[in-house]
Amino acid sequence: MLTLRPFRNTDSRIVSELWQRKSQELPGFFTPMSVEMFERHILDNVLFDREGFLLLFEGDLPVGFIHASFPPNEDWDDRRFDVGIIYPPVVPAFPQLQEALDLLVTGAERYLLSRGAAIWFVGGTANASPFYNGLYGPCSAEGVLQRDKAVVELFCRRGYKKGLSSRLYRILLDHYLNPVEPRVREIKRKFKFQRMPHWTPVSWWDANCGRQFNVMEWNVFDPQTGAATGRPIAGAVIYRMLTDINDNDLNAIPFALSFIGVDNAYLRRGIGTALFSRLGDDLLSEIILPIEIHSLVSEDNERLSHFLLSQGFKEVSENRLLSFLKRV
Repeated sequence: MLTLRPFRNTDSRIVSELWQRKSQELPGFFTPMSVEMFERHILDNVLFDREGFLLLFEGDLPVGFIHASFPPNEDWDDRRFDVGIIYPPVVPAFPQLQEALDLLVTGAERYLLSRGAAIWFVGGTANASPFYNGLYGPCSAEGVLQRDKAVVELFCRRGYKKGLSSRLYRILLDHYLNPVEPRVREIKRKFKFQRMPHWTPVSWWDANCGRQFNVMEWNVFDPQTGAATGRPIAGAVIYRMLTDINDNDLNAIPFALSFIGVDNAYLRRGIGTALFSRLGDDLLSEIILPIEIHSLVSEDNERLSHFLLSQGFKEVSENRLLSFLKRV
């Protein structure tokens, strides 16, 4: 008989073991999660509510788990409860897979309804997911892995509507060819590139959810206008999850490119290319091990996809994410 219950303090090892087994079924996507990492990244988050973290058992045998939570409000200083987030259920190989998945999602939906949420996103919303960023690969958790067919079919069958998909791009900096064309050299000479000494959270939400990451930020200023406005004309932010995994045990040090952008007035001048070149130079000068940068891009952001491909990124097609939405 399958039974569902909320998280208990003694469940951390169960969750870690289920996660590790699921990661073996979907290699190349899940970040290994030890008990210590689960407790640091999930339980220690002040937004964690045990009633929204549900585990499924067959007798005493752990079968899987699911987690539901809430995004930030408009001021980014608390949660909003009219919208809910359901993270994809984690159920390793199990004979009654569809029944197990249905029970988990039903439990998550009931939890969100009990708190007043009438709109449900699967996997989180852009930059608004309080959990699992850096654990579904090094990027944010914004959907269901397309090749996890049982989970994709589950949400389709339950009346969820497919939204935009997200493409994962990746580059190994060892293979990055630093641009040497005269235009890029001229941009580096003309504009001021600045690595920010430390990352400053802009909201309570950022401070809480970003504390488990090493965040790095670069800005570009136009000397002719920057002094007057104090505003950068371009910027980039990358982050790396703080883990208990020894760097020497990794094939490459993973970073996520969470933002790179150029002011509209300065587009098509090569500033983005020069900015990524500076970012790569700084990382390679500080880290002797291979470096891998990932970027998760919505399918409707063709400009960013084109830019990343022009810099040498490759799409990891097997790790495309699908978003789902349901209104009740």
